[in-house]
Amino acid sequence: MGCLFYNHTFVYIIIYLIQFFVYGGAFSVVSLAVAFLFDNAFLVMISPFIAYYGVGVLSTVGKNIFGLYTFNPMSYISPSNVLMDNGLIGFILEPLIIILVSGVIFFWKGAANEVL
Repeated sequence: MGCLFYNHTFVYIIIYLIQFFVYGGAFSVVSLAVAFLFDNAFLVMISPFIAYYGVGVLSTVGKNIFGLYTFNPMSYISPSNVLMDNGLIGFILEPLIIILVSGVIFFWKGAANEVL
């Protein structure tokens, strides 16, 4: 995306802003799910941070032990890292899986708390 950065800087920035919003939203949904599981407000507030670094640790362990391609969100979000073709599936699936798991917990526990 180097040519895009020099020729169309505004488009380059918009692409990365969309990427930041998707990943930020995905990790924010984690706090919704954790709010139904725990009553501690501090734990709910730091849960996206813990999930972000937890995914990074799992990515590093998977890369070192199993030889998997990294799915570390720190490397996906950073504009300085080059996204390889085999890493594109992780780039797309990682926020979807986070949103899906957190959303299932949120709706499952939310339906149980609903009063009709």
